Amino acid sequence: LYVFTFLVMGAFIFLALYVTMVYIEFYVSASLCTVTVPFAAWRMTQFLPEGSVGHMISCGLKLLLLSIMIGFCVTCIKDAQPQEIFQATTTQGVTSGTGQTIGPADLVAMADEKADKYGIPKNLFEAIIQTESSWNPQAVSPVGAQGLGQLMPDTAAELGCSDPFDPEQNLEASAKYVKQLYDMFGDWDLVLAAYNGGPGAISPGSPLPDWATDYINHVKSNLDGTYVSHSPITAEQLTKYIRLCLAIFGLIFLTWKVPRSIMQHLGGPIELPRT
Repeated sequence: LYVFTFLVMGAFIFLALYVTMVYIEFYVSASLCTVTVPFAAWRMTQFLPEGSVGHMISCGLKLLLLSIMIGFCVTCIKDAQPQEIFQATTTQGVTSGTGQTIGPADLVAMADEKADKYGIPKNLFEAIIQTESSWNPQAVSPVGAQGLGQLMPDTAAELGCSDPFDPEQNLEASAKYVKQLYDMFGDWDLVLAAYNGGPGAISPGSPLPDWATDYINHVKSNLDGTYVSHSPITAEQLTKYIRLCLAIFGLIFLTWKVPRSIMQHLGGPIELPRT
């Protein structure tokens, strides 16, 4: 992301310098022609610098071509919104709760350690554990979920948890699972819903079912303090941004190359006849 961003910035700086040089060339040439106008009016063209008018015409034509290419470049990218890739990392919202963590100190400390390891808000992970098992390592739900994070046996095995009733293994697997869900959905409310009902039960962009809303509210009622929600950059967003950068590179190259190529094919400057 940063590499492509800096490359695009460098390419735009190069193009800006090139455009500046073309403008300077045109104005210098125009100034010289203005100075020599009286000599042309007096038919004293022998005093004109050789090729001055032709050079001004050539510079004007090159400037015109460059302006057309810049207009084409702007037209192609004006609807692109690269800022979306950066807005994806901005704060989505702040969630506060008035609950209280009531788990054993050693288990809470262990949960905080796992939350830090996977980049999860500690108070949110504590609220999930409190909601799921009330900090009972031997808890088993009616549907067979086990341990502190109430993981189903198959899910626990997939996460590398061989003993769901071992607090450290269960908290490690639960935190890892929460992180996987966050990478998948990029929204903590969807993460909570998916943690409770499974990833397949949630459709991003669709209204959450009542059971999901109830569970989210339950977790937030156990939340102690405040956490900030951020949306991660997805692989799809990054790929789209890289394609946009490559397209901009191409447009910048064409803006620099096309006027130069056309001018080379047109030939030399126009000369004034000598009298």
